[in-house]
Amino acid sequence: MRAHEKTSLRRVGGLAVLAFLVLHLGLSMAWWHALALTAVAGLATIRLTRRRIPRGAQDEHGHIRAEAKLKDAADRLATATRKAPLATAGEISRLATGLTSIRRAVLADPGIGDALHGFIAAALPGIVTMVETYVAFSARIGGDSDVPLHDLAGRIRMSATLVGRLEGACLRNDLSEVAALSSQAGAAYT
Repeated sequence: MRAHEKTSLRRVGGLAVLAFLVLHLGLSMAWWHALALTAVAGLATIRLTRRRIPRGAQDEHGHIRAEAKLKDAADRLATATRKAPLATAGEISRLATGLTSIRRAVLADPGIGDALHGFIAAALPGIVTMVETYVAFSARIGGDSDVPLHDLAGRIRMSATLVGRLEGACLRNDLSEVAALSSQAGAAYT
């Protein structure tokens, strides 16, 4: 049981005792009738207060999910870097390094995680899938021939530039720029 739930239950318990005393002593109601009404009111209050999640808990969980998704994406991109053709390995490495830096910024300031919502929800899975697809196709083609996958390589370069801009905004702690870039990226990948 969490601390905020214990506090809520203590408040409900205190109010139930007060309600019982008012009904039984103040209104001269039979003790069993006052107890029944107090129990019903107390249970209804407990049921309502358990549904409500404190704002801090929502923010904290979003922050943790954002950090986990960024870590997973950075790890997957680092793995893809080792398998990528030389022509794009540097760009993919920049993507992984940028995501690691953004992750550190999210750990330092949970507000950045909230501002990155569009990027993390839409663009990040698209970028990782695109890079992994590019690496898989280039392995099938063989060698460092980048010609058939030129369009994907160009999109990887654009994604690396975007992640670099997001990383800079995160390091400056410019939440409005982070949110703007995040929503643009989210729209581009949906």
